[in-house]
Amino acid sequence: MRNKASNFLIPAINLLYVEGATSVFTIAENISYTIELSSGGNTAALQLGMDFLGQNTLPDYSTIDPDTYESLAAEAVEQIMDADPDVLILSSYVFCNLIMKGMYENNYIPKAIINTGPCIVEINSNYTKYMIITGTQWHREANGFGYSENGLQRYQHFPFDEDQTSPEKFYEEYEKRFGRAPIDHDPLHYGMGLVLQNAIEGAGSVDDIEGIKQLLDNTNIETAVGGVSFDPVGRNVGSTLILFQNNAESVRKIISPLASANAEFVYPMPTWDERIEDIKFLKYESEMIVLIITSVAIFIVLIYLVLNIICRNVQAIRVSQPIFLGIFLIGSILFLSSNYFWLLYETNVSCLMRRWTLTIGFTMMFGSLFSRIYRIKSIFKVKVDDPVITLQQLLMIVGILIGIDVVLLTLWTIVSPSTYEKVIPDPDRPILNYRICTNTLTDDVFFYIIIGEKVITILYGIYLSIQTWSLKFKIFNESKYIAFSIYNCLFFFLLSAVTYMIEDREISMYIRCFVVVAVNIICTSTIMLPKLFFALSGLEISWGNKLSSSLTGSKKMVSRGNKGNTTSSAKEAYRVRYLEERLNRYESKFGPLSSGTSSSSSVSSISSEDTTSSTY
Repeated sequence: MRNKASNFLIPAINLLYVEGATSVFTIAENISYTIELSSGGNTAALQLGMDFLGQNTLPDYSTIDPDTYESLAAEAVEQIMDADPDVLILSSYVFCNLIMKGMYENNYIPKAIINTGPCIVEINSNYTKYMIITGTQWHREANGFGYSENGLQRYQHFPFDEDQTSPEKFYEEYEKRFGRAPIDHDPLHYGMGLVLQNAIEGAGSVDDIEGIKQLLDNTNIETAVGGVSFDPVGRNVGSTLILFQNNAESVRKIISPLASANAEFVYPMPTWDERIEDIKFLKYESEMIVLIITSVAIFIVLIYLVLNIICRNVQAIRVSQPIFLGIFLIGSILFLSSNYFWLLYETNVSCLMRRWTLTIGFTMMFGSLFSRIYRIKSIFKVKVDDPVITLQQLLMIVGILIGIDVVLLTLWTIVSPSTYEKVIPDPDRPILNYRICTNTLTDDVFFYIIIGEKVITILYGIYLSIQTWSLKFKIFNESKYIAFSIYNCLFFFLLSAVTYMIEDREISMYIRCFVVVAVNIICTSTIMLPKLFFALSGLEISWGNKLSSSLTGSKKMVSRGNKGNTTSSAKEAYRVRYLEERLNRYESKFGPLSSGTSSSSSVSSISSEDTTSSTY
């Protein structure tokens, strides 16, 4: 009733050929049964055109000293690694475990291993994972009809016949009658009884020996162990063998026949390293590259921050309000630090800090810039009765913007705490597992509220830039620089949207890092480099002269304005007051601009009566 041993490996070789395997190497112990097993597999591989890379025939374990087992297994492992086959056939009784251990210690594994049945692997269950087990003709779950794949071999396995041939039916009835589950030989014996019963019934009498023998020779029936038909020497060649593969828990699962399969065939089998989950910080070189690039960018911004503090009394820095430049640069550092929390390794803390650093950093950067433009606009574009915006009021504006973010982020954290979830791309390869921050509908709501707030901030900043674009005092007018920063900011943010369409996590991380670094370096450099250039190049007198010239021109316009347009005169009066204040502070630090005479006093003779008569 059992299929002949040389057929045992044919289904496995056929399946592997279909999956793309191209080469075979065999380990066989010098025992008649294992030799027949391996020769059948070798022949099947050659018939399919696969490369047969050789066979290592080990001695019969019962005829040699057990102390030589390990050395013989080590030699076999070396041969296997040198051959590097797609498929390794293990047909041995005692050497399998030693060979598997040797391959594990050398961190080597072929794409598939066929365990022919006698192979005993017990010490480490990890050795048995993903092995193909063959040589079995019966399993309670192996129900279903045959299939044909790529024109190879047609399998007809266990068609449903509720009286005799259903394995599940047989299993249930056997367990009910004998009080235990059947083992492999039990259905074989039952199948033999069905074959004999079929022959006797066909002959019509138990006395018709010749008739029974002839019917047995011509048997072709289905049983609970598959088809039964005999070759000329009486071996069953009609049954289909069941292929198993041990899964990640070393549990046998049916992979063939396909109609009976209860698991997907895993090919190639995972390497030893792929079977171990390895989620950790800085696992990939790309993460270190991102950290280095981000740290260099932060260092550059820190240099700007230190120079801003050192040069805070220099005119080019002072007119831009060092405190706001400091807020701007600290915000940039926070913005850049979000890269530290946006690597491939995710934790609950990184998911939380990413929200806060991006949001607060952005607000500190652009909120401080736009507040300064607002003050310039209030000085040069105000109506007569509008009050002058003070430094404290500007700080309050920035504080309010940051406060709104803090409230939104606090609510977001309370309502939807930042957590990560594990993603398992391939259950058989835990090495590929990774974490991502969870994203719920609540997260989306808060995200779009904050994005909307930032869009409104940017749009208002663009409006302020346009309003102050035409100011001729370049030392005050940064609208062009800020407009350039906004343009680059929007461009790179649109570029970052590409990351959501890229499946490769490393490439997505690189693009995200580039966007964050580019936005911050371009914006900070655009704002700071011109100021530092003038602050460190000794061009202060030039700016002072321009201020003096502007002040003189403004006072003349005030004087003319009293004779004509009162509104125009009042506007110029504001400018006079501001420029006088800036010029006086300038001269108090650097001395008179020319001839040892204060410029403010030199212009005071210009229609002082008319000037003082204007309403400030």
